[in-house]
Amino acid sequence: GDLGLSFCLLGLAFSDRHLGLTLGFCLVLGGFAALIGVPMQTIIQEKTPVKLRGKVFGLQNNLVNLALSLPLALAGVAETLYGLRPVLLSLSALALLGCFLTWNSWRKAIGLSPRLNSRG
Repeated sequence: GDLGLSFCLLGLAFSDRHLGLTLGFCLVLGGFAALIGVPMQTIIQEKTPVKLRGKVFGLQNNLVNLALSLPLALAGVAETLYGLRPVLLSLSALALLGCFLTWNSWRKAIGLSPRLNSRG
């Protein structure tokens, strides 16, 4: 999901003159966001005891709302200062970094070598 998100943001950075292409990237971006959000939500539901789910999901909702406010404000200011393309390219790079960090974390969690090759 992170890798797809990164490529969609990269595509959005260069599709500013083509409405159809931009809308297509936005549609695919939403699909990749679902590939990140749905498994994450599923894991939280599986690991949370039934009696605590209301509290956990209430807290999660509050934290998500708080966490979304600052990036939206910063992205608006950054777009005004630097333009849309550099901001989207930076977001794409951050998503790619998130993909790399998630990949390494996942490999360590299941006991694989951090190398990408199969020689170990």
